[in-house]
Amino acid sequence: MAVCMNCGKKTGMRNPEYYLDSDMTQVLCGECYKKLEHFQIKSNESDIQKLDETFKLIQKEMEEHHFNDETKTAIMRYLQKRRAKVERNIFEEKKKYVDLSNMSTHMLTTGYNFEGYEISEYLGVISGQSALGSGAFSGLSVSASNFLGTESSYFGNRLIESKESATRELIVSSLMKGGNAIIGIDFDYIIIEGLITVIANGTSVKITKK
Repeated sequence: MAVCMNCGKKTGMRNPEYYLDSDMTQVLCGECYKKLEHFQIKSNESDIQKLDETFKLIQKEMEEHHFNDETKTAIMRYLQKRRAKVERNIFEEKKKYVDLSNMSTHMLTTGYNFEGYEISEYLGVISGQSALGSGAFSGLSVSASNFLGTESSYFGNRLIESKESATRELIVSSLMKGGNAIIGIDFDYIIIEGLITVIANGTSVKITKK
């Protein structure tokens, strides 16, 4: 027996319910679920703009039916995960048509120029990301002494691997725009519900020798 996080009603097999998380702790009863007419999002949706418009309609429906704040937050978090998955699918599809042989010669800098080169075209801000799930740290203990010793080295190595993965994604994004270099690279680290995400940002450019 589950309890709807919005109205508090107990739900069961005879009353359809919708789970917002894999742990099945955040539940909407059938009645509350039906109030969100636009909540049925196609699993193969590939239009980000259309998806964002749908999210706005769902927000409006939650306001009209006076959903509580906890439920609204859970639903928006769920929708953002759906959006991230769609973005990833779009990225992977476009990646199939990119010549990745130029990855090793793609020039990178945290600054804004390359000595001996000039920027001929700015192609736009890009990003790449890599996530470390909780499973990546399953071998770590909670001991402070261990963490400050060999296990901190393990943790650091996994972050380095994730940073390198995010950088590769950044280069692919630049190649997809037709760039041959990236300037202004920086890294952000975000921790959400035990998931550590490394995000690499920069500007894709075309450079030519002076």
